[in-house]
Amino acid sequence: MQIRFALTSNAGKADFKGLEIESSLRAGENLIAGGDRLILSGSLGYLDAKFKEFASVVAFEPDGTPIVPADERDVSDFREVQNTPKWTASGTIEYEIPVASGRLNFNTTLSYRSGSQQFEIAVPALDQGGFALWDANLVWRAPGGRWTLGVHGKNLTGKKYIVSGYNFYNQNPFTGEFILPNGQPGLSSAVGLEGVLTRFYGKPRRTSRHIARRVCPTMGKSVGKPRHAGDRTAHNLSPTMGKSVGKPRQKRPARGIDAPCRALGAARRGLERMRYATAFSPLR
Repeated sequence: MQIRFALTSNAGKADFKGLEIESSLRAGENLIAGGDRLILSGSLGYLDAKFKEFASVVAFEPDGTPIVPADERDVSDFREVQNTPKWTASGTIEYEIPVASGRLNFNTTLSYRSGSQQFEIAVPALDQGGFALWDANLVWRAPGGRWTLGVHGKNLTGKKYIVSGYNFYNQNPFTGEFILPNGQPGLSSAVGLEGVLTRFYGKPRRTSRHIARRVCPTMGKSVGKPRHAGDRTAHNLSPTMGKSVGKPRQKRPARGIDAPCRALGAARRGLERMRYATAFSPLR
């Protein structure tokens, strides 16, 4: 009878070294029409991640020879930091032009990620090689940002890529090759009677449209005249009373779309004062 068990192991030491660069360039203005602009941006990342110590109990040599009894070995040379690509990069082209009194923005991004492993030990059926994704967006914004209409596309090339997975097959602790219980090449379950090897993929190509209306453009923002240090009307305090004797500010009448916005703002401030009073009211 075979007895199967799971073993949790932790790396003793690891070293991470990397560099990331981001850049943005306003490449031009008034190229096709007055008020348009072209912006180029990109990023580049490099990460060198290595295990320096990784102790694990192994039962077979790299060539499959049994180790009796099983012994603890440093297998750091045969382990990789999971989900850690060495290279990442992206490039974006953005063009914006005045259209119908608003602004029409088109941007497209190509992003790249080099190969990486799902686990510390290689699993060829689960590990993802390098791949690139292409996205694009077309968005029109009305004056003042009250309306936006957009069309969006993600993973436009329909790239199929692995993001995670499970592996419950026995593996050679050095090479990652699938092995039988005797250490020879083959498939055998590490947990349960049947082995499981499952892959999960990233989102496929998808497109979407949106129409949005910004109900309260001024919500949370000051709409009155800002006070200045030299404004004596606003800061003329009586030395004896400690109260303002300047001309009181006139409230701005609410009109049109600002009326519901101001009502919502007043209700929000009222709720905040109620919460404050409740939190600090004396006990009776």
